[in-house]
Amino acid sequence: MKMWETKCSGCGKMTPANQCPQLGCYVPTEGKYENSLCKPCWLKSTKMINKVVITPQTYIDMNKEFEEDDIPFRISIPTQEAIDKWQSQTPPPIGVVHEHDMVAEMWAEHNRIEEERKLQLELDL
Repeated sequence: MKMWETKCSGCGKMTPANQCPQLGCYVPTEGKYENSLCKPCWLKSTKMINKVVITPQTYIDMNKEFEEDDIPFRISIPTQEAIDKWQSQTPPPIGVVHEHDMVAEMWAEHNRIEEERKLQLELDL
């Protein structure tokens, strides 16, 4: 075992610590790792934990709360098939992930312009 690796308590795979979304620790008395999860096991566990059961009754209850709170808003009640279809859809892409630091580039450009301005001022004197 390398110092920077941890064993996933889900699948047993050794994973670099900086690639684990959930790091646990090694328990010497038990001779095993606890709470470390590699990314696939972590995603699997969070999907199970965060799985919210939505049914038409959920919408009925929300509408009832709106009425009780005197909120002039109602939600149309979908069928269970429509809810299941919506939940099974793949999420839309989150957008472009830039490989470079745009803020650092802007500061570099700003500093370059300031240096040129200072040099121009010195030449003008």
